[in-house]
Amino acid sequence: MEREGTLGTVYRDLWWGIHTAGQTEESRNGRVITIQEPVTATITNPLNNLLVLPKRNVNSFFHLAEAIWILAGMQDVEFLEMFNSRYREYSEDNGTVHGAYGFRWAHHFGFDQVERAIYLLNKDPGSRQVILGMWDPSADLVDRPLRDRPCNTQIMCRVIDGKLGFTVINRSNDLVWGLAGANVFTLTVVQAVLAHYTGLELGPYRVVTNNLHVYPDLLPNFEEIQFEGLHYDTPSLEMFYPDLRGVEYPEFRMECILLISYILQGLNPLEVYDFSTPWLRDTVIPLLNAYLKGPGHYQERKKLVASSTCSGLSEACWHWLDRREAVAR
Repeated sequence: MEREGTLGTVYRDLWWGIHTAGQTEESRNGRVITIQEPVTATITNPLNNLLVLPKRNVNSFFHLAEAIWILAGMQDVEFLEMFNSRYREYSEDNGTVHGAYGFRWAHHFGFDQVERAIYLLNKDPGSRQVILGMWDPSADLVDRPLRDRPCNTQIMCRVIDGKLGFTVINRSNDLVWGLAGANVFTLTVVQAVLAHYTGLELGPYRVVTNNLHVYPDLLPNFEEIQFEGLHYDTPSLEMFYPDLRGVEYPEFRMECILLISYILQGLNPLEVYDFSTPWLRDTVIPLLNAYLKGPGHYQERKKLVASSTCSGLSEACWHWLDRREAVAR
């Protein structure tokens, strides 16, 4: 099965594929409806990476936090837990996420894969050998229980006509939470970072998944979410290209680490460090601060969201805040 277009049209078409051709199976997480063949999904504009899904109640604050956590190369779950209390369910007893992509890239194999990929693409944009690896057979192909093995196993870079494309190889992907949720946002942000540091434009974002599925019993309002997906007709939102001007990659990653460190200490990052990265300073930190204000600070949160320089991402966060405020009332 192949689908191509904007994120919104691909999401709708894949829901129809599951609805018409999906088969029910049992999995370690309970009943699952899955496509029986590999699926290829192509997002033609990678920055078109945000869905407005009221029934799914997408939390774009969390997606942004996870993207920064990945870019920082971190593995500890404490920071993500501040934005998604259920994330600890996917961590090991020591509080680390076994298959954390950013940690795999920055540390697991003994060198920084992203930095190496930037160097190799700058040296030879036509190379077909620039691959970011997440799956490690020695750590993952083992007969012991793990709460999180990498679902995305590698990313292959391909440059055509000066545009950097990503092909993500995936062993198993949930449509609602993964492929069209956290994965498309976090990995296209990584794609944009690589494009910036290689002087390339953005090409298509592709996912080839061996098992596309949904979990009907894990979604309390599954029927509503399915109907919303089958009839999705709202244009998906576009996040502006991350502004990384004037900052080299090692400094950018260091600032991602600092940002997380300050938040974990309960500090406002902007009050204790003068960030050089415009995207972190003007977009990311105001949005994360808005979320961390917590319930009961609706107007303050909205002001912080409005101060962010990324309109598409801000709008997605705005929708989530409005839904939370409506529930509180």
